[in-house]
Amino acid sequence: MTRSARGVVDGNPQLFGVPLDLARPVHDALTRSLSDEERAVAARLRRSIDRDRRLAARGWLRALLGARLDTDPARLRFEREPGGRPRLADGASDFSVSSSGPMALIGLASGVEMGVDIERIRADAEAKLVAARFFAPNERADLELTPHPQWLETFFACWTAKEAYLKALGVGLKTEMRAIDVWRAGVSPVAIDVWRVHRIAPGAGYAAAVALKGCDHWTPTLTRPVAAVRDDGSSGGSLVLRSVQDPVSR
Repeated sequence: MTRSARGVVDGNPQLFGVPLDLARPVHDALTRSLSDEERAVAARLRRSIDRDRRLAARGWLRALLGARLDTDPARLRFEREPGGRPRLADGASDFSVSSSGPMALIGLASGVEMGVDIERIRADAEAKLVAARFFAPNERADLELTPHPQWLETFFACWTAKEAYLKALGVGLKTEMRAIDVWRAGVSPVAIDVWRVHRIAPGAGYAAAVALKGCDHWTPTLTRPVAAVRDDGSSGGSLVLRSVQDPVSR
């Protein structure tokens, strides 16, 4: 199966906001390149919608990496660093993936370390407990000054910034999160040594962030790939990707 992704990927750090609830022909074409291991991980999820979304996120990652590296997505091989951070086995490109509900955020970069995170903004009875346990003093102080209507949005904006930065470091949630201060009210990006943590506006009802190392002047732009199946006579047809870009810094 061939793929066309002209104009979707380039050599710069890129962000992609991708839908995970897809028409069955597109879903099947997008996920055809997945490994047995990726399918087995998805199969362990209880709900069928979660299984389909997991497979779709991995399919998008392979399709976009394949287009960036000009290689068959099915030939890509993944491994994990000692801390558990996933990477390509040949190190040809860095990537980070996060999903929440029907949307995923995928970051790709070459020669630049990065991490991304996305969350649906939702009423969460545990949010105040999470903030008290995991947020730095400055972050908690800013939340306390946030008016109630904006409190949840601010909470998730701060949370995604922390997760994106920790994912970029490759330490996940294993570190002492209260020691990591990634928040400055109204400021994006936030500078932490050589890192820049950008707040991202991926769409209504979502908060997101990306952390990049050594990209002082990079401006986030969100590419929204659209996938379609083209009948070219092959089994299942070929997957075609096109894109629309949005400015997403905030």
